[in-house]
Amino acid sequence: MSKTANLEIYEFDDELVKKLFIELAKRFRATAHRFGIEFEISIDREPIE
Repeated sequence: MSKTANLEIYEFDDELVKKLFIELAKRFRATAHRFGIEFEISIDREPIE
C-alpha cells in the first residue's frame, strides 16, 4: 500500500499551522478540564493561556 497523501508536494503557512495547533490544544485542554484533567500549554517554555 502506498501513502494516500504526500505532504511534501504542499506548501504550508507555518504561522497559520502554529495558530491551528495552539487553538486545538486550547480546546483539548478545555475538554480535559471537564474530566478533571489539568495541564499547561507552552511554546518555547512560554505559557499559553
